[in-house]
Amino acid sequence: DGHVNLDEHLPPSLIIAIEKAENCRERITLMEAYLNTKIEAIHTHKKLKLVQQAIASVTHSNEVISIATISKQVAVSSATLTRYFNEILGLSPKQCFKILRFKNGLQHYQSYGSSYIYDEIGYTDFSHFVKDAKNLTNKVPSVL
Repeated sequence: DGHVNLDEHLPPSLIIAIEKAENCRERITLMEAYLNTKIEAIHTHKKLKLVQQAIASVTHSNEVISIATISKQVAVSSATLTRYFNEILGLSPKQCFKILRFKNGLQHYQSYGSSYIYDEIGYTDFSHFVKDAKNLTNKVPSVL
């Protein structure tokens, strides 16, 4: 049996549009448009997974990692990784990693105070962390 029940594979609105189409060319155009949205969803999913992998590699590392190193880990160029970050998050990798580093620093500050060794999480010292806090939140860490 070479017939397939379309109700199991296509949205009802597309089936109705195909039935109402006046010719084969219209039906093909409708199906191509539908399939292109599915293909774009797959590409977006792929980009999202790469961005998630890059973020995971930064958050699971105790050292500062360059974008070039992260790009190699996720097997894309630095330019591609930057483009994916901008498309998915609206931020560059550098901006995203800066925010993640600040979040980590703030958690350490709230747990250990200013005596924590901030260079272990990517800051040169406590004043570097304070500067980031002011730039990102317009507040000093003690207020956050």
